[in-house]
Amino acid sequence: MNEKFRISDQIIESNNQFLLANKPFGIPVQDDLTEDASWTTMVRNYCKHKVHLITRLDRPVGGITLFSKSAQGNAHLNNSKLVKRYIAIVEGKLEAKKWTTLSNQIFHDTKLKKAFINPKRGQAADLKYRSLQVLDRYTIVEVELISGRFHQIRAQLAHLGHAIKGDVKYGARRSNKDRSIHLFAYHIELTHPVSQKSMKFKATLPSHDALWLSAFNLLNKEEDGK
Repeated sequence: MNEKFRISDQIIESNNQFLLANKPFGIPVQDDLTEDASWTTMVRNYCKHKVHLITRLDRPVGGITLFSKSAQGNAHLNNSKLVKRYIAIVEGKLEAKKWTTLSNQIFHDTKLKKAFINPKRGQAADLKYRSLQVLDRYTIVEVELISGRFHQIRAQLAHLGHAIKGDVKYGARRSNKDRSIHLFAYHIELTHPVSQKSMKFKATLPSHDALWLSAFNLLNKEEDGK
């Protein structure tokens, strides 16, 4: 979903050390062979000075991206533990009320630009997931990354038998009309590079279709119940 938007409306947090911004679906996070305007370039132009991308999202994925704005912030954030959570809407009924750990060996095929589960050639890939709501044909799933491999969430959930909606590259039944997939980075925890204070940030979930609206309402109810 790549519609007209203002960068200022996508900013979640901006200070001297870092910036958090909500990347729309369908925009490459960095310059690539398509020569389409990248999210990093847009953010740099908005800030009017150099920023360094810390967290990456695939083009069809939306949500929180983290940029450092100083040398100190860049060094700290690149070497610190970040807690990153996503909402995925997957095909089928995935029953997992409690957090469940998923561990695989993932191989990144650079020619095909795809990740494969491969115990002989892969690197360790771990994540946690839990089902927030099981629907008739889909399940709303919360995912927390433990490692950070190429296409990790997409490949591991597909290997589990539950491809992300719209993700035909990993076996989804059909693509989304806007070529997005139903995966959104909505939560990040980090330590401030200077104050060392633990900080949590969330992006507002999209609500442009019935499934995203269900996830949006579900998370709002969880927040209200806390």
